[in-house]
Amino acid sequence: MQLTKRKLKDETLLSLEKDMALQELDAALSILREEILRQRSLLEKSEMKTERLKKQNAELETQVQEKSALLHEWIHTTSGQRGGEAPSSASEARKTQERSERMTQLLDESGGLSQSGPRATLITQTTHSVRAHATEVNSVCFNASGNTLFSGSSDGTVKAWEAEAGSSSAPRALGE
Repeated sequence: MQLTKRKLKDETLLSLEKDMALQELDAALSILREEILRQRSLLEKSEMKTERLKKQNAELETQVQEKSALLHEWIHTTSGQRGGEAPSSASEARKTQERSERMTQLLDESGGLSQSGPRATLITQTTHSVRAHATEVNSVCFNASGNTLFSGSSDGTVKAWEAEAGSSSAPRALGE
């Protein structure tokens, strides 16, 4: 009888330990199921983002091809490579100007990803030439309003100029 009680007690303890182990496994399985759901959600979002980026990449590749072809055509036209002769007629000059304007428009569109970014302009002719630096000019930049021009030369000199777009007079020096 004593032996039977002891066996019954041992079996009860074993059963309790087994129940506790099963509860721990259930808790671990529950955590793993939640983690699997979270990972699936992340995977779906990543796949959607990947598809969106693939489409955007394809669009950008198409734009690059179009703009490269237009740029090549524009360079070919403006360099006078048509049998060694320069554009001779007014219509050729007008076509060149139209291509330049289209190029400017394409440059503006390429900055369209960030609407607040700077505006690109393709310069097609010289309006003013100012010789004020002793050495060659290495950089030129405008302030945000476009009213002040800064030029920097290789000797370290930086000059400020007042420049108004469309003005018929040359830029006026503001200081060095």
